[in-house]
Amino acid sequence: MDKVRILFVLLKKYSDESQASQAMHQAFDVCQQNKCNVKWIKESEVDKDSVNKTDFVVFEEFKGSCFESLKQTKCALIGPWTISVCLLEGKAIPNYPWPIYNVAMYNCIVTASCLLSPKKAKAAIKNKVELMGGCYSDDLITKTTHLVVGSVMSEKYLLAAEANVSIMKPSWVEDVWKQSQNASVHACDEIFSKHRAKVFDGLTICSTCIPTAAERHNIEKLINDNGGKFTGKLVVADTNVLLCGGSEATRSEKYKAARFTSHIKCVTLDWVKDSIDKGYALPCQDYCVNKVTSTPTKNDIANPDISTLSAILPCNMSHRASVEDTMFNNTKTETRTNSKRKADMNYEDLVEKLDVKKAKKAGQYLDGYSIYVTGFNADQTEKLTKILNFSGATRNEKFSDSVSHVIVGDPSFHEVNLIRNKRYSCSLVSVQWLLDSIDQEKPVSEEKYLIGDVEIEHSLSGLGSPLSQKGLSLLRSNRTLTEKDADVDMEGIIPIPGECEENIVQQYLDNNTSSQDTLAKLLNGADSHVLKQVDVPPPPPQCKPNETSLQSESTIISTQDQSVLPIFTNMKLMLLGHEEQEHVQLRNKIENLGGEVVPKNYKGVPDYCVVPVFSSNIRQTATEIVNDIFIEECENVGKLLDEVLYYHRPHNVPDTKCLADCVIAVSGYVGYERQFLKGLIEFLGGIAQEQFARVTLESKNVYGCTHLVS
Repeated sequence: MDKVRILFVLLKKYSDESQASQAMHQAFDVCQQNKCNVKWIKESEVDKDSVNKTDFVVFEEFKGSCFESLKQTKCALIGPWTISVCLLEGKAIPNYPWPIYNVAMYNCIVTASCLLSPKKAKAAIKNKVELMGGCYSDDLITKTTHLVVGSVMSEKYLLAAEANVSIMKPSWVEDVWKQSQNASVHACDEIFSKHRAKVFDGLTICSTCIPTAAERHNIEKLINDNGGKFTGKLVVADTNVLLCGGSEATRSEKYKAARFTSHIKCVTLDWVKDSIDKGYALPCQDYCVNKVTSTPTKNDIANPDISTLSAILPCNMSHRASVEDTMFNNTKTETRTNSKRKADMNYEDLVEKLDVKKAKKAGQYLDGYSIYVTGFNADQTEKLTKILNFSGATRNEKFSDSVSHVIVGDPSFHEVNLIRNKRYSCSLVSVQWLLDSIDQEKPVSEEKYLIGDVEIEHSLSGLGSPLSQKGLSLLRSNRTLTEKDADVDMEGIIPIPGECEENIVQQYLDNNTSSQDTLAKLLNGADSHVLKQVDVPPPPPQCKPNETSLQSESTIISTQDQSVLPIFTNMKLMLLGHEEQEHVQLRNKIENLGGEVVPKNYKGVPDYCVVPVFSSNIRQTATEIVNDIFIEECENVGKLLDEVLYYHRPHNVPDTKCLADCVIAVSGYVGYERQFLKGLIEFLGGIAQEQFARVTLESKNVYGCTHLVS
C-alpha cells in the first residue's frame, strides 16, 4: 500500500488547496481516513517522468496541458468522485487504460445500434461511458449489460432483447452523465428507468385496409403509447412499418408502394399486439402478409392489340366468330357519350369547380392511393395540392413507379406523353375523376375518366381512311367484315400515297398467300369479292423521315430503355460529389438525353458540371455549375432550360440544425422550386409541411406551423 501514491493536482488558477472544490476536499479526507499515501501537488510541479503505473493522479477537471501529458503515461487518471465512491463502498477502482471521471457506470458494458449519424453518435457515447467507469464495445457480447438504440429495427436489438439485455435510448447516457457531475448515482438506478426503450421507439408506422375506424383508433393508441409514431399517410422516405389489415391489403396502393422498398416492412396487425405482450418489437418476417391469389376469369382477359396479328391463322370466313351488330353499336355510342361528357368542360373549368371545404368534409376518401399531378399551372397545382392533402392519398412531388393515379390537366403536356409512352401501370385520369370521388366520398371507377381513351377516339377521328377506322373497330370487336360494309366504307376514299400504317402490318402479309386470308386481301386491296372496282396503291418500300403517321409517332419513344431526347446533344457534362448509385443513375439519364459524361480528369472545359444540391468547396472549371434538379427539370420539360435559376445552383449550406424546432409550411411555390425549398428546410433540421395549421392535429398528422414561406 505504501507503494501506491494518490496525488491531488491543484489547478494553475488555485494558489493553495483551500481553493479546490468540495468534491476534491471530500475525496482527500476519505483517502486520509483510509490511511492512504496521499498528498497535494501543484500542476506546474507534476513531472510525467516521475509517475508510474502504481500512482493515482486526481484531477478536478479533465483538461489542460498537464492532463494531456499524463495521458501518455501508465498512471491512472481519475476524478474525485471515483476515489470517494470506491473507498466508501469498498469497490476496486476500475483497471482501465483510459481516464475515469466517476463510476456512475461501474460494471456496465455498453454497445449501440441504429443511431442517427452513427459514427459521431457512437464516439460520443463511448467517450462518456468510459469517463463514467464503464466499457464500450462495438459488438454485442455475452457480457453486454446495456444496448443504446435509436430504432428497434436491427438484428442487434433482437439478439439483445432475447438475451434480456437492458435496451436504452440515447438520452440515458446524457442524463446519467449530467446527474453524476454533482451526486453519487449509478446508471442502473430507478430514476433512469424512464430512458428504457419502448417497444416501437424510433418507428414510423402506417396502416392500410384496417376494417373499422374503432380498430384503427385502437391500433393508433397502442403504437403511440409504446413509443412509435402512427401516421395515416405513407411517406416512403420516413415510414418503417406498414400494418396490413388482412390479405386484401396487398391490393392497396400503399402496399404496392411499400413492397418496392427495402426499409418498409409489411406486417399483419398481430405483430403490434404480440410485440407489446412480449415487451419488444418482434421480427417482422414472422408476420408477413399473404398475397391474394385468384384464378383469372373471362372478364380479366384484355382485348387483343395489333401485336397479336402474327398469331392469327388463315381460316374460312364461315369459321370466324361473329358478334351482333348491336354490341358494336352500343360500345361505340357509349364511348362517344363518355368523350362528349368529358369534352363539355375543359380541365381549367374543372379545377375551378373544386371546393376545398367540400373536399375536407369528404374525409380520407383516397386512403391508400398514390397520386401525381401534371399538366397544370402554378395556381392550379397549389389548389390540387390542398385538395389532395385532405384526401388521405400519398401525393408525390416526382413521378415514380409507385404512383397509382396521374391527374392530368393539359393532355398535350410533354410529361403526359412521356408517362404514356413508357407504359407505366398507373391510370391517367381527368380532374373530373377527383370531383366525382369527392362527391361520393370514395374513389370512383377510373374507366370513364381515362385520358388515354379520349385521345384514342380523337386519333381515330383524325385518320384519313374511313376503312382504317372501321377496320380497327372490327378488330377490337371480332366482327366479320362483310361486302356491304366494304361498299359503304369505300365511298369517298381518297388514296393516300406512302401511308405508313400499311407498313406496320406488311410483315404479317408476306407469308399469308392463302386465298382464304380475307384480312390480307383487304389490306392489299386485291380481293375482288371484298373490294369491287377500287384501286388501292401498293405500300411504298419505306416511310420517309419527315412523314407523320401512327408508326412514326409510336416509334419516337418506343420503349422505356430506348427513349432519347436530344436535350444535351454535343454537350459534355461532368459529375462530382455524388454517391456511387446516384452517379450511375445520373450518368444513364444524361446519356439518354443525348449528353456525354466526361471523367474528372477531363482536360477541356465541360459545358455543365453537375453536383448535389447542397454541396461545398466545389472547385471545377465549367461553363455552368448546376445541381441535380437542373437535369431533372430539363428531362421533365423535354428541352434545355433557357435560364439557370437559383434553385438549379449548388448551395453551400452549413450542416447545422438551426430549424430543429420549426414547422414550416410552403405556399405559392410549385414544381422543382417547391421541392428545393422543402429539401432545404429538412436539411436544416426543420419539418416541411404541405398544409398550414395553427394547432397540432395528431389524428391527421398535422403540426402547428411556426413559419410560413410564401
